Formats: sequence, C-alpha cells, structure tokens
Amino acid sequence: MKANNYSRRPNFPRAAVAAAISAALSVPAVSLAQSGDIDEIVVTGSRIPADPNVISSVPIQSLNAEDIRNSGEINIADIVADIPALISSQTAENSSTGANSLNLRGLGGDRTLTLVNGRRHVAGFRGSQAVDTGTIPRALVRSVEVTTGGASAVYGADAVTGVVNFILRDDFEGFQVDLQQGLPERGDGRTTAVDATWGMNFDNDRGNVAVSLSFEDDTGILYGDRDWSKDNGISSVGPRANPSTDPNAPPRAVVDNPTFWLTSQAGSIAPTFGGRNTTYVDINNNGIADCQESEGGRVGYLAGCWITNPDGSVRVNQDGTVLGTLWGQGGDGGVISANRDSLYPETERAVVNINANYDLTDTFNVFFEGKYVEATSTTFSEGDGFYDTLFIQADNPYIPSQLLPVVAQTGGLLLTQDPHDFSDNNPSEYTRETTRFVAGFEWEMSPEHTLEVSVNHGEFTNTSNITTTVLDRTFAAIDAVKDSSGNIVCRSDLNPSAAYEIDYFAGSNSYADGAYSSDRYYSFTPGDGQCQPLNPFGKYSASEAAQNFITMPLERVLELDQTVLNATLVGEFEFASRLLDGPIGYATGIEYREESSLNILDPLDLGIMPAGTSYPPRHNINKVSD
Repeated sequence: MKANNYSRRPNFPRAAVAAAISAALSVPAVSLAQSGDIDEIVVTGSRIPADPNVISSVPIQSLNAEDIRNSGEINIADIVADIPALISSQTAENSSTGANSLNLRGLGGDRTLTLVNGRRHVAGFRGSQAVDTGTIPRALVRSVEVTTGGASAVYGADAVTGVVNFILRDDFEGFQVDLQQGLPERGDGRTTAVDATWGMNFDNDRGNVAVSLSFEDDTGILYGDRDWSKDNGISSVGPRANPSTDPNAPPRAVVDNPTFWLTSQAGSIAPTFGGRNTTYVDINNNGIADCQESEGGRVGYLAGCWITNPDGSVRVNQDGTVLGTLWGQGGDGGVISANRDSLYPETERAVVNINANYDLTDTFNVFFEGKYVEATSTTFSEGDGFYDTLFIQADNPYIPSQLLPVVAQTGGLLLTQDPHDFSDNNPSEYTRETTRFVAGFEWEMSPEHTLEVSVNHGEFTNTSNITTTVLDRTFAAIDAVKDSSGNIVCRSDLNPSAAYEIDYFAGSNSYADGAYSSDRYYSFTPGDGQCQPLNPFGKYSASEAAQNFITMPLERVLELDQTVLNATLVGEFEFASRLLDGPIGYATGIEYREESSLNILDPLDLGIMPAGTSYPPRHNINKVSD
C-alpha cells in the first residue's frame, strides 16, 4: 500500500500544514508522524497536491487520534466542538433528540459541510445538509481537519462557513477493545462506550480490512437532578420590565425561576370578561377585590384572579415580579421546565463499520467503506399544552366550592392554563438509522497524475414516536356535568349534539369558523362512552383515564437518500517549474449528486381519523365542510 496517497488514505504528515499555523490559531497541538518519504499532500479545502512544507492558503485546524484519546470525551461531536470555531455545534448535551451536528462560526449546520475521508455523507436532519456526527465510527478516526474559510469555491454553497473532514484509518492491524465510562459526582448521567476493532493486512500488505463495532449508552439527566435546574431554576434573560406594573422590577435581568405571569400550571381563574373591580368573594379577607391583587386579574380580558390549591381550595393569585408583557419571576405564573423533564436525553447507539482497500497493482487501488448505525434517544417533557380564557360553564362539577358564589353572579368562569398533567406520561422516542456505502478506485496514471472514481450512497431514517393532545377531546372532556345518578360525565355523553366551549386561541384560528364553541366531534363519537371527564382545576388534577382519552400517539418518519458519483483528476506539470516557483498543480473533476427527502406524517397529522369516530375509518376530515 502506497504512502503517498493523496485523498483516500491521508497520512499524519499531511497535518504539517495545520501545525505550521497552530500557534497563531491557538488550536490543540498536532502530532506529526516521523516520515520523510511523503512528497505531496492534499489538505481539506483544496484538491491540488502541494509541498507539505508550504503553508496552506486557507486556515486549517486539526485533531489527531492522540488528541481524541486524551480528550476524555466519549462523543466525537463533543471532542470536535472544543475547537473554538465549532463551539456552537449541537451535541447530545444541547439536543432534545440526541442527534449531533457541527456548526462553524455559529452560522448554522446548513452551511457547515461534514465529510468522511473527503467525501460527502448523507444528512441526518430534515431540510438540511447537516450530518449526524454520532454515526461516525470513533474507534477508526485517524484525524479531524477543520477548514474555516475558502471552502465554498471547492465544495459549494453548503460549505460557506467551512468544512469538517473526518479521516478514517485504512491500515489498522490487530484486535483492540476500548472501554470508557464517565460518571458525574452526583451519580446520574452515566455514559458508557465500548469499541471493538479488528483489522489485518493481507497478500503481502497489498490490502487491508478493518471492522469496528461500537456501543454507547447515555443514561440521561433530568432537570430535577441538578441544583441549578430543578424547581424551574434555570436562569433566563428577561425583557425590559414595565415600571407601570412593578416599579421595583429591574430594567433587565438574568433571573432564577422565570415564569409566565399571565398563566399557570394549576389554572388561572377569573370571572367572565370584565367586572374585575367587583368583590365577588374575598378569599383572603383583606377587603380588596381579589382580582385587583394581580396583573392577570386586573386586566379584564385575562384570567388571573385565583389559583387552585392541591387540596381543592383556592387562593388569590400572586404575580411575583412582573418583567414585561409575558415574563415574570416567581409567583404563581407558569414555569418553563419541570423536574421530570429531560435535561440530557437517554441514548443508546450501535455502530458497525467496515473499511477495506486493495492494491491490484502498484498504481491501481480499490476501496470500500460500509456502515450501519442505529441510535435511539428517549426524552420526556411534561405535557405542556396551553389554552387561554376558556369558558367553564356554571354546571361544571369540578368548580371549587369557594368560587360557587362567583358563578352564581357571572354564570361561569374563565380559565387559562399551561397544564402539566395533560400528558399520559409517555416519553418521546427518536430512532435514527444510518446506512452508507462507498466503493471506488484510485489510479495513478503517471507519477504526477492520479484519478479517483467513487460511488457513494447513504440512507437515513428517523422515526419519531411522540404524544399529542387532541383538541376536540380535550375541550369535550373539560366540559363535564353530573348525570342523573350523580356521576361526573362528559356533557357529550348525555347530549351528543351539545356544543363544547373552545378557548381564545382555537377560536381565533378558525377552529369553529370564528365561534368560541363547537358541536363538531372529529376524533371520537359523542355518546359512545369514550369521553372521560377531566378536572382542569389544580396541578396534576386530571385522572389517568382522562389523560389517556385526550392524548394520542403520533409516529412520524423522515427518510433521506443521497447518491454521489464522483471522478477527480489531480496532478501537476513540471514544464514551467524553472520559470515559476515550483510545478503547476491542478485539480479537475465531475460530480453527480442526487438527494431525496420524504417526510411521512402520522395520519392524525393529516386529519385522517382512526376507527371509533363518526366518520368512516381513514376518512380525511380536512375535506369536511358545512
């Protein structure tokens, strides 16, 4: 096997260019192989062979295998993201789905081209060229080269910010097993990685084959597991405060326990629109109308006079510190995170990779790369839906007894809520599968001219299994009454043609053609016993039966395919070397690339109803009009 291969099997000496400028760029040190027989190299960002002692015209930063081993990191994306230009990258630590993508200069993964052995890789995200770097076999990475300028002239518009090239070993011999495990001092968030690699040279070192198997397991971390994140403790930059609502609020603040003061998880309650100066009841017996004690209560079109306690009693709503039209700090406002939420997703990943190459002659080499990756990430988030100023009818049996005098005067209540208990406690699961094959040959046509031809095909599939709340079920379940036996049931069970109330946002979005109530039942048949009444007053007050009724599972599948045919001819001409400072190098080639994307939505996303509704199975309700 030749040592002066220019692209497929770049040797450590090619890092000399990066080493020459590493001091100025303050990047990690680069290890240089002790070899003097390399006459030319090709650095990522240019396909033209050059003297390795000449500094590149574009900035190159490089990590080698030793840097990767010494980093102590398990995820290859975390290692590369330590390079300053890649600090904005998406890693498992800031990804809700466990996927990883590189982001040069903070301009987005769409403008950062990720290559493997100098060749394109199938994307791992919808509507993007970004690659899920978690699919790259960590055990076979020889080096990583990062080009942060001038790459779009070579690779196109998706390399505007630069190129990250993962170079894999093609000469591995022997059997190696690596076991790494990281355990935070608090005992949660354990990460484990096992790599087993076998390789051999054969036929008098004319060929090499290497197989790598990797398994990774991240157990995940919850918001409640960390002091700085539990109890809604994450700090947030608040907007400029409104001094008219709270003169003591800071003009701008980084706050703990940020909240939305105009809603709550327990439900913010008010009499009907207006009448906020009236003392319907005086819950805290201080002689002040309860609605006048909070901003959400004073504003006649909001709901924020009372909050339901865990025992079913009510108290006067407390704003905390109002920071603006939405944000507040503390008080009874809606929080942005819950202790059961996933701070760091659980992820299991398995990688199978095989690389092989063989010198048919001294000048003709064939190569093959193949891999299959399956990764499953699991996250959980409290079912944080939102409805605004929903009218609760006077005969709803869940109305707190302390507010019955209010209902007697107003005929109902308004309720605004960011409920945490509308979830059925099912986590979201994302399964990503990546398959990639590369085959080709490299032919040294003459000592100064080399042709490479390759075929590259990759497929990516992301299957998302999540849970959603269904509007008609939710509002019908909240619209509860008592039957003749005193049992709490849905109103639609007693009267299948009864209209249910809908909230401000659903009504404003023409859910019922501008009305704020509807007698349209799409996802179930009213009166058939499916509907389960839901108690909206209080945090975690919904029964398990109600949770299961108002939620439905969704499965969404994203499929991405990429096929690339590439032929590249590089070399140099010596005829003018005496007139010029060295030979004239050139690179030319042709590439055909075909990419396709298919996003398969769940039938419910498309308005296609399941069995058990008043419509025929698989009927599309988007075509219904009246």
